[in-house]
Amino acid sequence: MPKAKSPPREPAAVLSGPDAPATSATRRIRLVGGFAALAALFAALGFVWMRGRTQAVNGATISMAAKTEDPALPVDLLPPPDGMRVSVPLAASERAYLAEIEHRGLTLSARVFTVLAGAIRDADREKLASLLAPTFAGETLDLSEARGPANDSFVIRRVSAAEGAKPGRVNADEFVNYLLKLRERFGKPPTVKLPLPDGSCCRDGQPLFPVLPFTPGAEEPPTMTIHVGLTSLAPVSRERLDGAWSGGCNIRMVGLTRDGLAETSLKLAFDALRIADVDAIAGDTGWIQSLRVQEAQEQSAPRPLMLETAKARGIDTERFADCWNAPDPARRPVTTGGVFLSDLDGDGRIDMLVTDAGRGALFRGLDGGKFEDVTAKSALPPRCAGIAAFGDFDGDRLPDLILNTGVFRNAGGFRFEDVTGKCTLRLPKGAMGYTVADYDRDGRLDLYVARSTGPQPREGRNSWIDGPGGPGNLLCRNLGDWRFEDVSEKANATAGHRSCFTAAWLDADSDGWPDIYAINEFGGGVLLLNRGDGTFREQPLVDDAGDFGSMGMAVGDVDNDGNIDIFTANMYSKAGRRIFENLSPGTYPPEVFAKIKRFVTGSELYRNRGGLKFERTGNAKRLNAVGWSYGAAFVDLDNNGFLDLYATAGFISVARDKPDG
Repeated sequence: MPKAKSPPREPAAVLSGPDAPATSATRRIRLVGGFAALAALFAALGFVWMRGRTQAVNGATISMAAKTEDPALPVDLLPPPDGMRVSVPLAASERAYLAEIEHRGLTLSARVFTVLAGAIRDADREKLASLLAPTFAGETLDLSEARGPANDSFVIRRVSAAEGAKPGRVNADEFVNYLLKLRERFGKPPTVKLPLPDGSCCRDGQPLFPVLPFTPGAEEPPTMTIHVGLTSLAPVSRERLDGAWSGGCNIRMVGLTRDGLAETSLKLAFDALRIADVDAIAGDTGWIQSLRVQEAQEQSAPRPLMLETAKARGIDTERFADCWNAPDPARRPVTTGGVFLSDLDGDGRIDMLVTDAGRGALFRGLDGGKFEDVTAKSALPPRCAGIAAFGDFDGDRLPDLILNTGVFRNAGGFRFEDVTGKCTLRLPKGAMGYTVADYDRDGRLDLYVARSTGPQPREGRNSWIDGPGGPGNLLCRNLGDWRFEDVSEKANATAGHRSCFTAAWLDADSDGWPDIYAINEFGGGVLLLNRGDGTFREQPLVDDAGDFGSMGMAVGDVDNDGNIDIFTANMYSKAGRRIFENLSPGTYPPEVFAKIKRFVTGSELYRNRGGLKFERTGNAKRLNAVGWSYGAAFVDLDNNGFLDLYATAGFISVARDKPDG
């Protein structure tokens, strides 16, 4: 699913003003920017709807009737019909406990990690040492023992304790030396990459951390950036917030060296004697008891792997809608359109359609990877927005086009004929994605339509985790001569009442018949296996709760074993992950907890082992933390015969200079 133009995602934000007086009101972290995701997660935890029952945990069972008079209540939290009762299993005391941990985490990020990053930047040995306790005990990993892939385009080397590397035990001075040694490869002192006190990452409309041009081999490489980020945090004892704490963090150094682009990253666990509150923590010393490097990685490339070349190739991106210039910011669209590729004239070169909230554009592919704008002669509607699908629906070997506004026959020469009136295909409102295949192998391409909403806002919805969604997907069988038959119910191809942003055809069981995988915004997706008789049977992909928050997907044989694998691009929240790690045992019934735990697990790669056996490999292959991901694609970017993965990350931003929320 394509998304609105938005600045790159940056670390979530921080404090009220740095000069604010130390009143009771300013002793708390201001929850802004990316922390909105945390608020949404609390809402989900606080109002988990249980199908047809009330669940009492910590004495917090209530009736939804008490909430119906609140006009500010989010739509997805409005009461279900027929007076269904609702549980709030997360007690107020538990919510307060979790909020206090996140408050300490944001304080730590804003007032300590800036100091840590600044000390590394300035090679300030004294400042780094001042944070470490007299009894400090650290662990390091030797990057000279790192191993990884290398080719002419890039080098990646990683060493990990989880993969058998033995850490070296060091004292405070030795650990400081270790950090500063890693910094040396970047030459000049880098720029610390952390938000300003107001949570922004820009000043006067300009990004604080531009990518500077460089020449490999130059005498002095430009500055680089450091990002220090919190990954986990918890008190050692739940009853002692003023006592010892433990957690995890990442240190990431990215910049330019004499050899080209480079990055060094560390994953660390830490123990702290204490984590002071807002006003005291910045000046606190000697409180980090331990820092243990669990993984270290170096990567480099002699040149950028990708460059922005749209204008040079004949694509004027200024013609497309910019969400930041929307007439009514309150109605700023989340998505503006997408990019759809096909060889429209059979010359062997890829052509491109860009749908857009302003006006779409059709580009003819030329030699050398360039494009020519042929929109004017295409006869496509000027307001060409939303989803689209190319496919040869009339069998003349030229890809035709389906938009959410109509059906268009490819007449050749980049001209399209509107056949909407002739075509019996009736596209529904609420369609989120089209995908085509000849599911019955009759020689005609059929259309599958993914839907997330129907005439009602949440048709079939009665739970955040058990049933919210749309009216079901559609399977439209091509009968020829622009006639289509809706066989969704007859073929058992609706995928249930899932909120489905997209679906994909694949041969999951290698029987030669196209199957369907349909994702779900609010729960596990479903595999629809083609029986070969015009019908499908449902099968879960794995024997667990499945995904949550699936925004997009891609399919392909990533390991060249002959079986098609599935990548689901899901929501992801580091703050949410910390919250779940700190939930009290028994907060939810086990079957409910198994589902809501998927809220923050992130993206997933399902490896097809054959015989309809799929295994989760996203965490092992380091794909789970891609970020809040949408449109994903498998493509062989380096022509080595293996599929690579391109996945977007980040949701629409609140403002140009604020992190994604």
